Amino acid sequence: MVWEKMAENSERCPQCGASVPEKAKFCNECGARLKMLLPSLPTVQPEPAAVSAPPSYVRRFGVVQRFFGMFFMPSQAMRDIGLTPEYGGVFIVLTLQIAMLIASVSIVMSKFQVTGTYATQVMGILNGILGVAVIFGILLVFLRWLVKSAIVWKVCDGGSSWSFKSAASVTGYAYIAEIVVGLISVALTALFLPVLHLDVSDLEIARQTLQTYQSQAMTLAVYRLPVTFLTLFWKSYLGGVGTHYGAEKMFSKAAGISVFFFLGLIGLLVNFVSIFT
Repeated sequence: MVWEKMAENSERCPQCGASVPEKAKFCNECGARLKMLLPSLPTVQPEPAAVSAPPSYVRRFGVVQRFFGMFFMPSQAMRDIGLTPEYGGVFIVLTLQIAMLIASVSIVMSKFQVTGTYATQVMGILNGILGVAVIFGILLVFLRWLVKSAIVWKVCDGGSSWSFKSAASVTGYAYIAEIVVGLISVALTALFLPVLHLDVSDLEIARQTLQTYQSQAMTLAVYRLPVTFLTLFWKSYLGGVGTHYGAEKMFSKAAGISVFFFLGLIGLLVNFVSIFT
């Protein structure tokens, strides 16, 4: 027999309906035998089916394929770089930048023809200045890469778990745009940069000649502005796409492109200020 619970310490007899003490075995009114209810067991919920983790991304492209991918399938190439970063390709890009720097300085030196009483001394000074500029430029190549990578790593995090290595890899590979345009720039410099005939016998005339030559070099820099901005847009697109995938899609492509464009614009302004001053 099953009986109902009336109050906190009493039950109702199922035979006569009288109130009986809790846990009583017999009804005090009718003497009916009472059966105690077994406590209900907690319902066991079935365990949810285990959700299999998505398979980890496997690198698809080698270094050479990544370089070619920048031109023919940039989104896939930068996705591969962002998800499987490495420094080998980055150092190839940085080495090419240094090689172009040295080539540019060599071309400029070949355009200098110094004559006059102090020609040897002046050429020695010019060689020393350009040598220091090359060393400073080499250090600047690596410093710019590291600083920009650190900024991209922090700014473009978006709550993901991407690493500095991924940000540095994306940033370094994005410089491939500068390599392509830089090669064209070196060729144009060799073809169109005028030869400087500098007679140092008269220092005042030499100073005026240098000023004229500097204005010609500035004119070439202004003519290169459209190509420079095109390079900036290309580099920003590559960096933004790589950042989007490297940050596990928690940072949008548009935001990544904006970050790279802003940083590149700052570098561009610094370069032009140094040229015109």
